[in-house]
Amino acid sequence: MMRASFAVACAAACGPSSSPHPGDAAPDCSQPAAHGVVDPCFGENGVTLTEAGTQQRVTSVLARYQPDGHIDPSFGGGLVVAQLPDSTATTFVYGATLAPDGSILVAGTAGATSQAAVVRFTAAGVLETSFGAGGVALFGAAGGNAVGVDVQADGSLLVAAGAAPATVEIARFGGDGTLDPAFGTAGVFSDPLTDSLFFPETAAFDGAGGVALAGQLQVTDTSDVDAGVAHYTSSFTHATSYLADVTGLDQGLGGTVLVGALGTTASGGLVAAGSHLFMTPTVPSAAAVYAAAITAAGTLDASYGTSGVFASGFGEAFASAQGGVVLGDGSLVLAGHFVNASATGASLYRLDAHGARDTTFGTAGEVEIAFPNASNDLGEATAIAIDSQGRYLVAGDVGSSWFVTRYWP
Repeated sequence: MMRASFAVACAAACGPSSSPHPGDAAPDCSQPAAHGVVDPCFGENGVTLTEAGTQQRVTSVLARYQPDGHIDPSFGGGLVVAQLPDSTATTFVYGATLAPDGSILVAGTAGATSQAAVVRFTAAGVLETSFGAGGVALFGAAGGNAVGVDVQADGSLLVAAGAAPATVEIARFGGDGTLDPAFGTAGVFSDPLTDSLFFPETAAFDGAGGVALAGQLQVTDTSDVDAGVAHYTSSFTHATSYLADVTGLDQGLGGTVLVGALGTTASGGLVAAGSHLFMTPTVPSAAAVYAAAITAAGTLDASYGTSGVFASGFGEAFASAQGGVVLGDGSLVLAGHFVNASATGASLYRLDAHGARDTTFGTAGEVEIAFPNASNDLGEATAIAIDSQGRYLVAGDVGSSWFVTRYWP
C-alpha cells in the first residue's frame, strides 16, 4: 500500500544483492529434504533487500528477478514508480496479475475521488498510456477499492471491487481499458448488500467467469468485525448465499478479522484465511492465524479444522497472516508476523488440506524468517507467490526496506 503513486516493480521488494566473495564455498542449490528451508542461492543468503522509505508497504508479489534473486535491470531499471493522471487523492494497491503478453495489471484505488481502478504497465515496466485514460481505468462509486483483476480467455478484464458501505462492484473491460457496455450497467455490475459494512480485501477468480470476494464484515455488533464472502457465478447472480455472519472465525472472542488470502478448491468450495485481532482481560493486543473452508453450497465445511475453522497462535503471543496462497487441494501457505517473549519478525505458516498445521513444515507448521544483520526490527511478511519450481517467494517490510526471500516448500 502506498501514497500518491503506484510502485510496481518490483511490486514486491527487490534490489541489488551481493555475489559470493571470492574463495567462499558455493552454496548447495538443490532442494533439501526438510520443508520450509530458505534457499541460499537466492539474493544474499536467501534474501534481497531494497531501501523503500517510510510510506511503502508490499501488497503483492509481482516482481521480475534473475534466477539467483538479483533484480532484472531491463525492467524499468529495476523499480518503476509512476505518477498516475488525476490521482490527487490517496492511491492504494491491493492486487496485481500478469497478462499472457507479459504486461502487468494492478488493481487498487486511484483518481480524484478515489475510485476503484485498474492500471496497466508494459512488460518493460512502463505505464501503458493507451490503456484507459493515460494508463488508468476507473469505475464505480467514489471511495471504491479494486482488490483483484483477472484476464479472461477472450482478452477482456474482470475486476472485483467494493464500495462503502457494503456494495460489491464487478467491472468488465476490453483489453484497451474501456468498459464493456454489454456487461452489467454500462460495464459495471453493482450489488448493494444488506449488511452495515463489507470491506473486500481480496478476490479469487474461478476460471469460468465467476468471482468471490472476501473481507471484513459487520452486521450489527460494532465491537465485532467478522469475515464475509460474496460469491458470484459468471451470470452474476449469487452462486452461494452471502455469508452474513461467520461467528466461528473469531472463536467467540470478538475483535476484528482481516482476510489476507482467498482461493477456490477442486471441489468448488473456497478457503479464506488471515488474522484474528482481539483482546482478553489479560492480553490487551493479541492475534491468531485463522482459516475457514466454505463448501460450494455456501456453508462452513465441518470436515475442515474445528467445525470449518482453523485458529491458532502457533505458540506465539501474537501471530498474524497478511497474505497467502490457497492450493487446489485446499492446503495453504501464509505470510505474516510473529511476536513472542524473545523475538519479533516475519513468519510463514502452512496448513494442510484438512485445516491442521502441516507439522512437516518448519517447526510445527511455522517458519520464523531471519534476516542478515538485522537486530531490532525484524519486519513482517505481507505477500507470497509460488514460482514454477514450487518455491515460496515471500515479500514484506523490514526496517525502512522491502525484502524478498525464497523458501523451499
